[in-house]
Amino acid sequence: MRKLLIALLVTLLASWLSAHASPAAAERVKLPDEMLGLWCLDPKQRDNDRETYRRGECGPGTDKPSWMWLRIGPRNVRAHELDCRILNVGKVMERRVLPIYRLTMRCWGEGEVGIDRIRLWLDGNALLVAPRRQWPEIQ
Repeated sequence: MRKLLIALLVTLLASWLSAHASPAAAERVKLPDEMLGLWCLDPKQRDNDRETYRRGECGPGTDKPSWMWLRIGPRNVRAHELDCRILNVGKVMERRVLPIYRLTMRCWGEGEVGIDRIRLWLDGNALLVAPRRQWPEIQ
């Protein structure tokens, strides 16, 4: 009898959770395939509020400095002395043709661990990245 009661409670709980799951959770935002892969910092396009990356050969084992690369995967972001696990991907709704993505990540690097937030978007053949210090938190 006790096993039957536990099974019934588990079934009821599962039914309630599926009925009350938010549509946002069901439609999880993912980075587009065009953003995934290896990107190289374009030092000619660097300014204070964002960094510009382009496709190319860079990073360890190439003739470019090892700190000039960024690798984006569906669940992680890696760069020189930085390894991040993506916790959340959101779209920032601004008046743009192409969306801006907001990443919340748990990062390890240079002896520190913490939560980091960046925005990134595609502009032609470039990937633009704005670090968290350049924009206010948007709920």
